[in-house]
Amino acid sequence: KAAEPIKVGFSMALTGALAGGGKQALVSMEMWAEDVNKKGGLLGRPVELVYYDDHSSIKDTKSWYQQLIIKDKVDAYS
Repeated sequence: KAAEPIKVGFSMALTGALAGGGKQALVSMEMWAEDVNKKGGLLGRPVELVYYDDHSSIKDTKSWYQQLIIKDKVDAYS
């Protein structure tokens, strides 16, 4: 049986005023995850990114992180 992935969660500005930087940051995180997974993952486990668009607004960020922790059960978040 394959090892369960290590889930890394975050919210990212993918729309709104900060979307340009958010989209670039997301691409770099996806490249990192792909590179780590090609090398066998972290501690022998694949990395899975779990993220939500925060629409460049801090007002809903708390609810996104609650969802990441409670519903998505991420192992780490940033």
